[in-house]
Parts: sequence; C-alpha cells; structure tokens
Amino acid sequence: MEKQIKIGNEYYYNRKYQQIFKEKLPIKLSKRELQLFQILIVAKGNYVAYNDIEYAIWDEHVSSNALRLLIYRLRKKLDSDTIETFPSFGCRVNL
Repeated sequence: MEKQIKIGNEYYYNRKYQQIFKEKLPIKLSKRELQLFQILIVAKGNYVAYNDIEYAIWDEHVSSNALRLLIYRLRKKLDSDTIETFPSFGCRVNL
C-alpha cells in the first residue's frame, strides 16, 4: 500500500501519519474531518453515500446540517474542487 496519496496539484495524504499536507506544510484537521477524509480516501474516488458517512462518524443519524457543515469545513482546508458532492446522495474525493 502506498504511503502517500496525491490529491490535486498541491496536496497529498500521508497514510502512515494520517496527515494531509499542502506541499510540505501539514494541514490541521479535527477528528471528524480526518474521519471523513479517510472514508473518502478508502473509497478511491468513488462516491460514498451520506448515510454511510453519518453512521461511520457518528454511529447514528444526524441532521443533514451537521454533515454539510463537516464537508464545508473540510473543503475550506483543501482546494474547493477536491471534494465533490452529488446532491441527495453522497460525496467523493477527486484523486
């Protein structure tokens, strides 16, 4: 399994350290932001349903606002087109 995954032009994810870097600078993520990102990385560019994300992160149904806010916060820390959403279904990471 490769240790680093290139994300877009300037970012990469280091599996060993579970850290996203922009060039050589680490990007600080909250626990849930990291969980969301790891779920999307494991999907290897495929869409992950919002329900699957909810139960993987919260173990229960949460409001759609909570999930949208989490995706928004993660997008702000990366290039806006890194995470692609499909309304009413799910999202994916563009590798």
